[in-house]
Amino acid sequence: MSKCDLEYRDFYYRDDCCACWCSLPKPCPPRSCVCQCIGSTGPKGPQGEPGPAGPRGETGPQGEQGPAGPQGETGPQGESGTQGPFLSSYIEALANGQTVAGNTSIVFDAESVDSVGNNMVLDSTGRIFTINRTGLYHIEWTINLAPESTAPAVVGIIENNEGASGAASSARGNFSSGTLINIDTVPFTIALHNFGAEILLENPIQWENSAASIRIMRFADGPSET
Repeated sequence: MSKCDLEYRDFYYRDDCCACWCSLPKPCPPRSCVCQCIGSTGPKGPQGEPGPAGPRGETGPQGEQGPAGPQGETGPQGESGTQGPFLSSYIEALANGQTVAGNTSIVFDAESVDSVGNNMVLDSTGRIFTINRTGLYHIEWTINLAPESTAPAVVGIIENNEGASGAASSARGNFSSGTLINIDTVPFTIALHNFGAEILLENPIQWENSAASIRIMRFADGPSET
């Protein structure tokens, strides 16, 4: 078969001599051709260098919350707070009918004394209460005048045998009063005192130890700062 027995396939042909496909600038005329064979594909070249990084993508959605971590260690103990006020003690006593001279304290019955705590005591005369602990105290008292008592009564608390507080006055019958005392120095004495003329106290009918009464109650360490 002639070298130029061509098999046209558009601009390529099969050359039996070269046993390959050849390219033509145009169809080959009979018995005249220039064969330019296309060789077989060469080996794959080396990989090129990476191109520049592309732009940053959009932020994705937030993921699910993870599980709770382990519990931390216990912190140090805090400082102790200040101690608040508290009801700590009281004493109360009753008195029978009696004549109380002017500028004299009322006598209470030692057998009638009721108390909580040991920081308040009634002395052996029955007239003076001694307080042995500082704090804020509330004192209340009541007396019952006999009908025969003609002079107006002026009765109140005498403090440390000199200062007076919670005084009240009445010409007859039952009357009462009270006061607050901040005690910051001990011992401190209290008595229910007749500051006026002589008076007569009596028990109401069938009520023993009801001519007078007094209650002294400690209810706080002292007044608040604010």
